[in-house]
Amino acid sequence: MKARQGGTRRRRSQQTLAREDLQAALSAFRKNNMYAAEAACLRVLQRDRKNVDALHLMAEIMEVHERIDAAVSYYRKCLAHRPREASLYVALAHLSLRQGRTDDALAELDKALTLKPDLAAAVIDKAFVYDRLGQYDAARALLEHLAVPDELRPYLALCHCTIAHNDRHYEKAVELADTYVRDERVNAKTRVELAFLRGRAFDKLGDAQRAMESWTLANQLMRRPFDPPSYRRDIDEVIRFFSRNMFDALPRSTSASEVPVFIAGMPRSGTTLTEQIIDAHPKGFGAGELKDIELVRNNLQDHLPVPDPYPRGLCHLTKEKADELAAAYLQRLDELSAGAADRVVNKSLENPRNLGLIALLFPRARVIYCRRDPADNCLSIFMNRFNPAKHAYATDLRNIGFVYRQSERLLDHWKGVLGLPILEVRYEDLVANQEQVSRRIIEFCGLEWDDRCLRFHESERAVMTLSYHQVSRPIYQSAVARYRKYEAHLGPLLEALREEA
Repeated sequence: MKARQGGTRRRRSQQTLAREDLQAALSAFRKNNMYAAEAACLRVLQRDRKNVDALHLMAEIMEVHERIDAAVSYYRKCLAHRPREASLYVALAHLSLRQGRTDDALAELDKALTLKPDLAAAVIDKAFVYDRLGQYDAARALLEHLAVPDELRPYLALCHCTIAHNDRHYEKAVELADTYVRDERVNAKTRVELAFLRGRAFDKLGDAQRAMESWTLANQLMRRPFDPPSYRRDIDEVIRFFSRNMFDALPRSTSASEVPVFIAGMPRSGTTLTEQIIDAHPKGFGAGELKDIELVRNNLQDHLPVPDPYPRGLCHLTKEKADELAAAYLQRLDELSAGAADRVVNKSLENPRNLGLIALLFPRARVIYCRRDPADNCLSIFMNRFNPAKHAYATDLRNIGFVYRQSERLLDHWKGVLGLPILEVRYEDLVANQEQVSRRIIEFCGLEWDDRCLRFHESERAVMTLSYHQVSRPIYQSAVARYRKYEAHLGPLLEALREEA
């Protein structure tokens, strides 16, 4: 009897500890302390691996970390315990979209609607997918007679606004955005999206003043602290560590593969366009913003038995470990391209910082560095939404200019020490001389020319980055020198671009 009571007390104690850890995880998640939230969640799952609340929160944490495969795995585990929870299929559809798998997203939304036909959020999400595919009439038809609860009305308005903007009905987009963009009762994420759409609509209508007001509001709504001195110190450390002498001393993998191609550059510098040109080649494959190298960098201590973080931890890299990491990445590329590509492109926004590690793992890789007029590049960042947890600088003009200058400083360093072939592609040159620059890109990749590379916009590949509409039509010149319309509003940016890095 006493033994049974002792076991009951232990179970109660474990349940109490699990509840406390789950509360700690939720609190840390709300405060954007993702590492503390993850640690607390894992403690819950060590005690109760079927705790659906902890599994669900882990999926959300993985989304923030942009570890999409891990997030999918956690949502699947949730479904194993709650197979009739429609919202889990909706969450999986969001992740499928982020991976460019529109067919899978539609299938998952249909599963949600089979379980719950009146789930308005799933219908709206399905309309968003149709919008991404350019099927605007189909998107509108879904929403035409949709009854939504009050709390979803702003989300419905956002969907209508997105469709109107992408279908070039800019006055209608402004009208729809105005309904909720300044309503503080609406959740901040929806207001941010509406403000960005409103700004782009005003840009198309030629109203620079109101466009800047809208983008400024959007960025203010999602602003996070950004520390320029700390950012500069991080770049300093990378530059100091990856000296020419250090590169000569560090071991490299023995991989002779020429499959990996890495596109680097600031966001909005033409990286997606360049990737699409290569992807249009029958022997090229665009893998999007792969996080694999970034995960190795961020979790270096898991791969090397030393406490030192990146980059200092690389002092303990061995040729055997470099070979192991390179082989794992190459296997991933093979899986993504179904083994059918001679060149696979990774255009992660973290590539500029990771080029030192990339050079050690892939001595025969190629690097394409995309550049764009500084003012145009920085303005384009300000007028688009970036994840503030990863790009806190992107909400402030001065900080964007500062980061641009640091990016240029890092590029200058890599050009002197990297030891990999680097092709610089200027966005303005690509726009002005599409065939000439496209041929240079394909030749640099070691591929024979194919005219399909000029028709990249005809590709059925789904692009899920911010550039998805730009690369679904032929190259256009309206984004060149766009900043001149906004020069009167760009004082902090232009000043930062003039400062020494």
